[in-house]
Amino acid sequence: MKAFKYIMILAVSTALFGCQKDPLSEITDGSWNRERNILNISFAGMIGNPTIERDGDDATIEFLYNANLGSDFSAIEVTSLEVSFGAEASVAVGQTLNFNNADNTATITVNPVNGEPFNWIVKLNPFSEPLDGNWIIAEMKILINIMGDFPEWGGTWDESNMADYLTESSFEMDNVLSFVFGGFNELGNSYGTFSNQVGADGKYGEFTRNEWGYDYNSKYRLLPKGSGTWEKNYSNGTIKFIDADGKVTTATLINVTGGVNIRFEFADSIFWDNPWDWVAKIGQETKYFWYSIREQV
Repeated sequence: MKAFKYIMILAVSTALFGCQKDPLSEITDGSWNRERNILNISFAGMIGNPTIERDGDDATIEFLYNANLGSDFSAIEVTSLEVSFGAEASVAVGQTLNFNNADNTATITVNPVNGEPFNWIVKLNPFSEPLDGNWIIAEMKILINIMGDFPEWGGTWDESNMADYLTESSFEMDNVLSFVFGGFNELGNSYGTFSNQVGADGKYGEFTRNEWGYDYNSKYRLLPKGSGTWEKNYSNGTIKFIDADGKVTTATLINVTGGVNIRFEFADSIFWDNPWDWVAKIGQETKYFWYSIREQV
């Protein structure tokens, strides 16, 4: 009788537990995994981070591209790619996408472990930094406040070539300015490197009047010699120059026909004893000093 009871207990146990579903089976066989997202991606020439958005069946990626590298978008390399666990994408790191179409878009298909493929639309937004390239110096000008707000007293605003006052500054006129766009910082300002290289005369301009013994380099050498870095603020139109020693100068960029003016501003002060005095004009009454630059062709 006892043997019969044991047999019955064994039969019931087998019925209860032998048919129980393995709770880990869906995890181990991957059938649960229907994820098909792109978590992160980057491209050669990309500026900043991409914008990745998904709303149901609509999935888009947009990124800013440095168009100063060229206008051929037919083979933009994928430099990093992260998709959902276990999923596979139609493109891999090191491969390229073709954005050469009217919308500058391409498609990446993500295949999940289990489920249907899913398409992501990727849009390239080209950006060109206007400063990028080589520039020649067309003019170097100053504006002097000789009681300019008081014309009734004979006052005037004197706009002149810098070399009319500081003769040796003219050696700067054949220099070549080069700007290389590097990207955007966390403030949204563009930045890069620059060089101010001497021209055929092999000399930088000196802000001096040697025949009279005057030296104003400390006041007017605001565009650095040699090379350094720059940062451009789009909100107020200014540019910072940082030279090799870390000195910072700031100018305003003004777009003009055929080029750009790099304008430095001073806190001018009228010399009331003799506003027309040469030393007063160049030493304390200058309001603006600017380089007019044109693209080198």
